[in-house]
Amino acid sequence: MPEELVKRKRDLWRKILSVDPMRMYAFRPVYFCAGISTGHISITRGRMRAANIKRFLILVLALCTLKCVQAEPIGVVATAMGNSHGVILKSDGSLWTSGSNTNGQLGINSTTAQSSWFMVTTGVREISAGSWHTVFVKNDGSLWAMGWNGHGQLGNGNKVNQLQPVWVADNVLAASAGGSHSVFIKSDHTLWSVGSDEYGQAGSSDRQDRLVPVKIDDRVVATSAGADFTVYLKDDGTLWGIGSNWYGQLRYGENTSQSSPVYIASGVSGIEAGGTFHIFTKDNAELWGMGENASGQTAFWAQPRRLDTDGVALSADYKHSFYTRADGTLRMRGYYTLGSDTPGSSLRTLDTGVVTMAGGGNPGALLY
Repeated sequence: MPEELVKRKRDLWRKILSVDPMRMYAFRPVYFCAGISTGHISITRGRMRAANIKRFLILVLALCTLKCVQAEPIGVVATAMGNSHGVILKSDGSLWTSGSNTNGQLGINSTTAQSSWFMVTTGVREISAGSWHTVFVKNDGSLWAMGWNGHGQLGNGNKVNQLQPVWVADNVLAASAGGSHSVFIKSDHTLWSVGSDEYGQAGSSDRQDRLVPVKIDDRVVATSAGADFTVYLKDDGTLWGIGSNWYGQLRYGENTSQSSPVYIASGVSGIEAGGTFHIFTKDNAELWGMGENASGQTAFWAQPRRLDTDGVALSADYKHSFYTRADGTLRMRGYYTLGSDTPGSSLRTLDTGVVTMAGGGNPGALLY
């Protein structure tokens, strides 16, 4: 082999072996708990696992199919996780997706899973991922959706899966995707729901799917959709809920689903719904939880319970609750310690210096 070619190959290997894996991807590292099945590469936090990533790169290069997205970390401002797909919003307003794509939830006009991050659109200000669908709000206030539409949760008037974003509504402030329904707040602070109404989450007693959005309530400033229920915050600081109450996530002491809004608590400043539970922060920064606790995600079953004295940013998936404290510490409660295959329900500290995060999947994953 010519000496010059040998030198070039040696230099290329040296570059690969010396690469900082944390600068290869335009998003924060992904932490996956053992057992979750996803359609994209798992990158574990920290330099302890850097060698594993390098071995992966070497193998890919040897096969002459190096396809990693090499981009500068230009700043991810929001993250969202579905059952097995991820969504990120960058500081330039671009929306990117990766992972499983069986129902078109990546919005790239195909159903092929992606191991790289693909840009879907620009001009986005808010994102949310449901089980197998994705919703987002653009800068002009328009709401868009893509992916699984088996219950009409995309809000475009039918039950056909959408492989590319479809328009849902205008004048939207915020939106949240649940298991098989979606909710959003309009500029007049009315709350709307679309999709499955099996447990009354669309505000009707007939339990029929809603293919177009229906109004739920007024004076709403924040909302979060769980698997089959919704919680929302009104402008007076009161917390309300609608939908499934099988685990007492809406009303302690009973498990009857609610097709009309029910009052939960007052003095609330932040909310986040998981699969069958929810967590919320109060005005004094205390963190509380309510609903299913089979995996320890709320530290108590059904009855509202204080979880911590300091909660800032909240996130949840089907079996875990995540939150950051004022000092940037990331904490978790739930079934698995992420990165381990050992079930456990006690409190875990995962990382520090965290500014944004999103839980998703079943049993669970965290993107931050």
